[in-house]
Amino acid sequence: MRKALLVDDEPFAIEALQLFVDWEGYGFQICGVCENGEEALAAIEREKPDVVFTDIRMPVMDGLQLIESVSASPDGKLVQFVILSGYGEFEYAQSALRLGVRHYLLKPIMPEEADSVMQDVVRRMEATESKEAPISFPREAEAALLEAIERGDEPRVRLEVDRLSSEMKELGADSATVGALLDHLAYRCMLVLQEMGADPEPLHRRWSQRYSGAGQAGLNQRWELFLRFADEAMRAMGDVRKARSFHPVDEAERYIRANFRQPITVGELAERFYMNAAYLGQAFQAKVGKGVIEYVHDLRIEEARRLMSEAPERRLSEIAETVGYSHYHHFLKQYEKRHHAKPTGGAFQ
Repeated sequence: MRKALLVDDEPFAIEALQLFVDWEGYGFQICGVCENGEEALAAIEREKPDVVFTDIRMPVMDGLQLIESVSASPDGKLVQFVILSGYGEFEYAQSALRLGVRHYLLKPIMPEEADSVMQDVVRRMEATESKEAPISFPREAEAALLEAIERGDEPRVRLEVDRLSSEMKELGADSATVGALLDHLAYRCMLVLQEMGADPEPLHRRWSQRYSGAGQAGLNQRWELFLRFADEAMRAMGDVRKARSFHPVDEAERYIRANFRQPITVGELAERFYMNAAYLGQAFQAKVGKGVIEYVHDLRIEEARRLMSEAPERRLSEIAETVGYSHYHHFLKQYEKRHHAKPTGGAFQ
């Protein structure tokens, strides 16, 4: 049987891998469990695993250092790595891909995603064992496709995807090879978005979640999935270009004023405008003079005062719900915080 090594300092992640993957069904046995890269390095030398599932951020020696160390060894190319990446760790995952890693799982680990990754791992191993010559990606077609995506040229993107798909078919590329190419193209798109000053994490998350479930998909369906991703990437790049014509905080403020009655979080705003949440929060505070959530409460309370004045017969609890508060006491707390008195002008609760 083939061997698998699990490396993570979080017990829940290890348990999820042990539980969600049908190791025996895929012809694997777990040869060890390690809490950090240093332990894993010793285990790899001792056990010679075929695949290593490793977290990126760990104490003593992290996953990237582990991958670098193993890749530099004589037998390093014989080991496949699957990186375990949490939300917000796009840059770490990106570094792993530069080291040649082609598999990743997003935390929290889901059964269908783990199963999809295992299918790709096995396909790659079988291709290697059959001594098939590796297929090189058609760089000219790849470059033309990425250029079309960056320009937002939708018809050209579809044309270049068809062209690239045909070239890969002529080369005899299997599903695993096409999957590696599409992963590569997706990350190139994310790099472009990052270079434009936007946060690529929302796009990264959507690609990971959508494509991780495509293990059983045929080649045509995989290309269609990528086309949908390319559309999202083009929209994101277009939004960034549009945002450059005005301060992104202005756009966030306009959005809040139009939607303050709905639940709003800094994270949601950051994802909508392709910004880092911490940066958006700080920039909003600096420009508007208050945080996003305080600004939302201000708008809600002022709207409540207007409604109480215009319709004094309405119940305060109804007004509170109208302006966005699902809990009446939360409305009272925010009102008293701003006006140092209980609301008047509306009917009692």
